[in-house]
Amino acid sequence: MSFGIDIEIVAALASAVATAIGAASASWSQKHGSTEILDTKLSHIEKRLKELKTYLEAQESIEKTNRWSGGFLTVGQYIVVGVLATSFIQETLSGQIIGFLGVLVLVSQIVHQRFRPDLRAASARSRVVRLKRMLCSAHDQIDRVRIERFEESPERLIAENKIASLISAQISEVEETEQQELNNSESIQYKDNGDKS
Repeated sequence: MSFGIDIEIVAALASAVATAIGAASASWSQKHGSTEILDTKLSHIEKRLKELKTYLEAQESIEKTNRWSGGFLTVGQYIVVGVLATSFIQETLSGQIIGFLGVLVLVSQIVHQRFRPDLRAASARSRVVRLKRMLCSAHDQIDRVRIERFEESPERLIAENKIASLISAQISEVEETEQQELNNSESIQYKDNGDKS
């Protein structure tokens, strides 16, 4: 039963959509915004814990978005390759569709090389693991301080502030690492582009 639509055209459209989704999500997934918590009702330690959780959620989002965009780009390329392979065997596609599919593969490759969603996802995944460990450690330290100093006291406040300062320093360290990774990936990209010209 024929509906008057070639399977190659449907596949080309599916590939175009997958590539467009992958490209859009890869370009959208940029560095997170500020994680500074401005709520004045929270204690210093609560602000730092909230900041850590917010940063963790941002990294999880970056990892997920880049993983999906890489997947969409790959699926788009597989569809195109499959359509092109079957059409060459059957000699059924017009030159215009073959040209369109070739451009689609090229766009997908350019987007993949420009944004490197695979590397961004892996880097974000590494930061997620590190941030989760930091969060668990911070909770353990806070619990220990609160058990040792059950009532509110200046000593307890000092101990909690030390933990908050440690959390801040660790977040800064992770953010610096993230920025270095972004700078390195951009310098590699510009170097690669310079070598081609």
